[in-house]
Amino acid sequence: MNVREKVAERIQLARKKIGMTQSELAEICGYSRGRLSNWEGATRMPSAQEIHKMAKILKVSPSWLFCVTDDISEYETYSGQLIMAPVLGMTDLIKPNVFDNIADPDKRPTFLKNYNVVALSPDNSVFENPKIFAINISDNSMQPEIRENDLVIINPDVNPVPAQFVLAFYNQQYSIRKYRKPNDTQIELVSINSDWPNQLIDLNSDKFSIIGTVIELRREL
Repeated sequence: MNVREKVAERIQLARKKIGMTQSELAEICGYSRGRLSNWEGATRMPSAQEIHKMAKILKVSPSWLFCVTDDISEYETYSGQLIMAPVLGMTDLIKPNVFDNIADPDKRPTFLKNYNVVALSPDNSVFENPKIFAINISDNSMQPEIRENDLVIINPDVNPVPAQFVLAFYNQQYSIRKYRKPNDTQIELVSINSDWPNQLIDLNSDKFSIIGTVIELRREL
């Protein structure tokens, strides 16, 4: 089940819990019945503002409705805005200027329309950083710590320290690896799965760069 489907499921669950029909919720929110039907049918994704409005009426927290948390508590006011991050696959990273486009406030909304998205947790202190994005893991190189189909949230502005996970670019490939710095001139990209090789890299190599640091791991249970 993807995020859009989970949000759809939670809207229905919260609505039915208080005995409200789809038409009633749409009318109170000022939305069309068709728009709400699209959300509950998982064909479209509500915006952060729409989630906040529905959450207040449905008496649940917007973070729960947006699948940031599993705590279905009563609505709590929050003065900020939920920040959405696009979910990319490894193959998306090779597209021209992808990271510049994500960080560009004029171009980032395109990613939010054309990709799945995740809401960033308030306790990550990410609300002033529009560069953050998520990666859907498609291999088993970091198992058991990071598994296939896990989501990792990447912050390009966080410098890694040893033992943290990073998104790295080396030899024309992107990968999630554990960061090590065995000495002042080299870094090591460590694979947790022993079937995948570790890579010892000269810091001066022009074939290597760290794109960002993993600040959160999300896993379907």
